[in-house]
Amino acid sequence: MRKIALIILSTGVINLLAGCAFVPKEEAALAPPLKEPEKVTYNTIEIKKGTIDNRVSATGYFVSSQQTNLGFQFRGGYLKGIYVKTGSNVRTNHNEQKRDEDPSRNNDGKEDITVKKGDLLAELDSGSLENEIKVQDLELRKAEIQLEKLKTEYQINGGGDKYAIKQAEVEVELSKVKLNNLRTELQKSKLISPVSGIIDFIDETKAGEYINANKTFIRIVDPSQLVVESSENGVSSLKFGMKVEIEVKGRTYPGEVVMAPYDVSAKDYAKARDYGKEEEYTKLMEKLQNTVRVRVSPIPGGVVIGDPARISASLSKKENVLLVPKNVVHTFEGRKFVKVLKDDMVSEVDIETGLQSTTDYEVLKGLQEGDKVIK
Repeated sequence: MRKIALIILSTGVINLLAGCAFVPKEEAALAPPLKEPEKVTYNTIEIKKGTIDNRVSATGYFVSSQQTNLGFQFRGGYLKGIYVKTGSNVRTNHNEQKRDEDPSRNNDGKEDITVKKGDLLAELDSGSLENEIKVQDLELRKAEIQLEKLKTEYQINGGGDKYAIKQAEVEVELSKVKLNNLRTELQKSKLISPVSGIIDFIDETKAGEYINANKTFIRIVDPSQLVVESSENGVSSLKFGMKVEIEVKGRTYPGEVVMAPYDVSAKDYAKARDYGKEEEYTKLMEKLQNTVRVRVSPIPGGVVIGDPARISASLSKKENVLLVPKNVVHTFEGRKFVKVLKDDMVSEVDIETGLQSTTDYEVLKGLQEGDKVIK
């Protein structure tokens, strides 16, 4: 029995080995074909030397350099009437408008309002003051008649009461003083133009409304005295006397800064408080802090108040310096750096810059002429 089992086992092993002979050999895995990586190309610019010009430019408008601010200096009151209108072709605090095609006419087709020295512009309600003046004028005439009567009687009678005549003379003088005081008070309620020119601003206060004393109510300008005024960002860099260029209607004219942005001090505000005009003065100072005026020579023909102009000035200029475009400069945590390509390798290079224009930096350190910088 043991012999039979051994024979069967041997037969099975032989059959198994014979079967394995028919299984094909496993082939070795083939290596993937080698492929050369694509070459990376970079868009670069070459660092060169050139001229850098740090310029400031701003849009301004022609305004009059001769402006007269008017208001009721002696007292406030209710407005009785306003007898002029502002030209609509000028810029005001409450309503900024541009000139029409015809600069002598406003948006309503009416000509600009020109006033002459001595014209009545507006007046306050004087109440019964005018009637009081009429009454006082009659009182003066009555006193004068009484004085004349006493003098006539003195002459006819060859004498008389001298004290009565002196008293009558005092009454006449007293009546004159009262009348003059009333007329002066009435004059304080009237706004009379001290100059000739064009009205370019009227306060929004309307007839029947109250207006404070010492408040600028009307502004008169001389249209023949023109300068360019701008309050745009950047004009604070301009200094008094600086030479600039003014572009008007496609032509360039020389100009000079005649009013630079004003550095307001605490003394200025204290002075304003002393005069009781702190609010108005503060607004003026805030404007002057950001405003420049430029005289154009010669004044371009045909320009009028409100016309636009472009102010341009060179603040600093250097020639033969290394330049790098601003759009290739990166910033990170206070660093300024560029990506330089050298021997097909890209590296970050920190740079130090100097002057700058609207498009370029002056390179002080970090780059050399001929370096390739990645855009």
